[in-house]
Amino acid sequence: MRYYFFTCVEQLDIAAVQLAIDDAWHARFAVILCDNALELMLHKQAEEAVQRNRLFHAFAKYQVDKLKLSEALGRHFDKKVSFSHRELRRLSDEEAQFAKLAHGYRNELYHTGIAHDRILYPLAWHYHRLVCDLFSRLPLLGYSWSPTDPVSEVVRRHVGDRPFAHGNPFNVAAASLHQARPSEEPNLQRALSLALMSRLREIGPYINELTIHDPVLRFIERARAIESCPVSANALQRYTTLQHEIDKVEAKSRLESSNWPR
Repeated sequence: MRYYFFTCVEQLDIAAVQLAIDDAWHARFAVILCDNALELMLHKQAEEAVQRNRLFHAFAKYQVDKLKLSEALGRHFDKKVSFSHRELRRLSDEEAQFAKLAHGYRNELYHTGIAHDRILYPLAWHYHRLVCDLFSRLPLLGYSWSPTDPVSEVVRRHVGDRPFAHGNPFNVAAASLHQARPSEEPNLQRALSLALMSRLREIGPYINELTIHDPVLRFIERARAIESCPVSANALQRYTTLQHEIDKVEAKSRLESSNWPR
């Protein structure tokens, strides 16, 4: 338990430090750290589901799908999210959707390194807020603490010298980690919309010369609509879908156009 608690606090603290600097490089690191912490938290939920099944099996009061539990204990992030969402009912639809999408960008950032720079800071900020919320909310069967366990400077900064002396150290740590994040909330929907508009301005002329159907105009209309989307997870889903559609059109245009910049 000490490892779980300390690791989550330390990763979310470092992520908050990265968010103090509004640039893509630091935001990229923050996304990766938030994703690591959330994966650990979701895996812990699956591990505790095994214990709950054992404890309550005799009373037939607690059962989860064994296949889904086995998948959640594996290596796939989306399975862990789905298990906590569908089986345990501890994540809302929006939270599960946002977590899966953010993880997808985390993987893309990790492997390609340069994509989506225009949206990284607001994405990282909102991901940090979600993971801190879940850190305080996801229940555990119990936890133990020894006074002899060493406490790092990072953990001490958020919960003091004796973390488990608090009634609920997870609530205390999460509240402090929320405070560590820059207070001004970036407008994610606007960032998503502007990023798409900027990309379309760059590639639009080369796409439109190949067709009379003007796909860029339709893309622009959909990109503008993202800014007014009230739910951040839905906005991120629209952005992701539209990016994939633009990728396909751009790839086709590059193959067919001799005027595309080399």
